[in-house]
Amino acid sequence: MPLATRNPDDVSKEELLEILKKTNSRVKALSQSRAQLSEKVKSAEDDKARLLSLLRNEILDEGVIAEASEKMIKLQQKQPHGEGEEGKEITPDEIMVLQTAWRAADERNQLTLQHIQNEYKVIAMQAQAEVKKFARPSRSRRMWRLAE
Repeated sequence: MPLATRNPDDVSKEELLEILKKTNSRVKALSQSRAQLSEKVKSAEDDKARLLSLLRNEILDEGVIAEASEKMIKLQQKQPHGEGEEGKEITPDEIMVLQTAWRAADERNQLTLQHIQNEYKVIAMQAQAEVKKFARPSRSRRMWRLAE
């Protein structure tokens, strides 16, 4: 018969001690699991902080992040609010802001790369024209060589 359905007066001291030992061992196991999970959470939070720092300080700049934040706030302001949310300050989702900033920076980098590639093509064509100009002797030079 399960312990929960029995009368507390009908449970012997030995059974209660056995239940107490099992409960203590479960509590210890749960405490160890809690400590391990707390360490994992701390490690994950540290990794998150390091990744955010890398993203903010090495990959993106504050200007791009600020622009993305403003853009996300404007988008959220355009969306309809639920009841009681009218006066609340809007704080955009951090990941969405960084994603928007990343895309903006990537787009700028692509445009910069395209501009550099176009400049390179122009310089290469100019250099090629210069080479052809010097490689093909002018008519007066050919005549001078023939005269020698």
